[in-house]
Amino acid sequence: MPPMPRFGSGNRAEKKKNLIDRLLAYFERFFGIGAITEEDDP
Repeated sequence: MPPMPRFGSGNRAEKKKNLIDRLLAYFERFFGIGAITEEDDP
């Protein structure tokens, strides 16, 4: 196996973008699940 860099891989920006995209998708999916709407108020 080729040696792997421990602290600095060349595609850090790509990994960061993928992480942000995944976090945004997660929050978009679950945002508002526990929200109270006007219809729920008595």
